[in-house]
Amino acid sequence: MDTEQTLNKLLVQFFKYIMEIEERKLITDEFKEITYNDMHIIEAIGLKQPKKMSEIAKIMSVTTGTLTKAVNALEKKDLYSVNVVNRISGLYL
Repeated sequence: MDTEQTLNKLLVQFFKYIMEIEERKLITDEFKEITYNDMHIIEAIGLKQPKKMSEIAKIMSVTTGTLTKAVNALEKKDLYSVNVVNRISGLYL
């Protein structure tokens, strides 16, 4: 194995390790129904003002279609609300 492959392997292992730590810290017994992905969506929605799906998708670097599927999962868990003002809807927690 050359240096580049070794470095790549180590970086991938390190990234997985960081994700595992983050997941253990974020998803406690109180929030065991929430997935790692859910936490990132909740973070992108934020607590302040409602955001449009396109804004959240841009923050997360995903398509609005991908985000819609993830948000539907949050809806089933009753973790967000939709605020409609002047026919413009936004997500908020």
